[in-house]
Amino acid sequence: MMAFSRRLKITVVLTLLAASLLSAEPAFTAEVAAQPRLVDASPAPDSVLGASPEVVTLTFDRALSDSGTWVTVRSLEGEYFNETDGAVNPDNRFTLSVPIAPLPEGRYRVSYQVTSLGGSTFITGRYEFSIDLPEPRLELLEPVSGQGFESPRIPLEMRVHYFDFGQYNNRVHVYLDGEKVAEVQGESYVLEGVEPGVHELTTVLARFEEEELPDTAQTVTIAVGQPGSDRPAAEQASAPTGSEFGLGLENWPLVAALSLVLLGVGIWLGRSTQATPGPAPLAGEGEPPAS
Repeated sequence: MMAFSRRLKITVVLTLLAASLLSAEPAFTAEVAAQPRLVDASPAPDSVLGASPEVVTLTFDRALSDSGTWVTVRSLEGEYFNETDGAVNPDNRFTLSVPIAPLPEGRYRVSYQVTSLGGSTFITGRYEFSIDLPEPRLELLEPVSGQGFESPRIPLEMRVHYFDFGQYNNRVHVYLDGEKVAEVQGESYVLEGVEPGVHELTTVLARFEEEELPDTAQTVTIAVGQPGSDRPAAEQASAPTGSEFGLGLENWPLVAALSLVLLGVGIWLGRSTQATPGPAPLAGEGEPPAS
C-alpha cells in the first residue's frame, strides 16, 4: 500500500512538471517570434518641417537584425533621396537610420522593412511627412549702394537663404544697367570690364530655365572712376553730371557761346543806360519859391 502511494505521488509530480513545461513553451515561442513595432520616428509621421532633415531615424521596441533590414525615402512621384540603404545602429540595435540628400518642398514617404534579432519574420511599414520651406531670400553684401571703384573689376559677395545651388538649376542673375551680364551658381563673383561711370547693379535669384524670383531682387548704384581722374570714384558717383540737367558734354561749347552773347548784351545795355540823358525839369522845378 505504501509503495502504491509513493508511486502515485511521483506520478502526480511528474504530471504537474510536464504540464508546467508545456504551458511555458508557447510563451517562449511568442517572445521569440514577436514582431518589432515602430515606437518613434524622426521626422515624425505627418509632420511638416521648415528645413530638410539630414537623417531619417526609426526606433523600434525590439533589437533589430541587420539581415533584410532597410529604409527608403522617396517623393510621392518616386524620386529616391537615400544616400545609403540605411543601417541598424551597432550601439543601439533598436534604431535604424539613413542619411538623405537635401529635400525640396513637397511630401515624402518613408518605407521600411525590419526583422527582430533572432527572428525570421520580416515586417514592413511606411508613413509620410512634408517639407514646407520659407521663401528664398538673397542678400547683396557687397557692393553697397554709393560705393566707388577705381578699377573695372567689381567683386560681388552675396548670401542666400533657403536656396540650394545644387538643385533645379538654381542660380543668381546679375544685371548691369538693366542688361543681364552673368549667371552665378555661388555666393561670390567678380564682374569684369565695367565701363567708367555710374551704374545700376541688380542681383536676383533664378531657377529652372528662366524663372526669376522678383521678390529677391537687390539693386545698388555704383561708380567706376575715370582713368587718370584725380577725383575718387565715389565722389564722381555723387557729383551731378551734365546729362542729369539735360546738357551733354557735346553741348558745352554752345552753352559757352550763348553765355558770352548774353554777357555782351548786358554790357551794351549798361553803357546805353549811362549815356541816355534824363528828362528836362519842369517849369519852376528846382527854383526857389517866390518870396
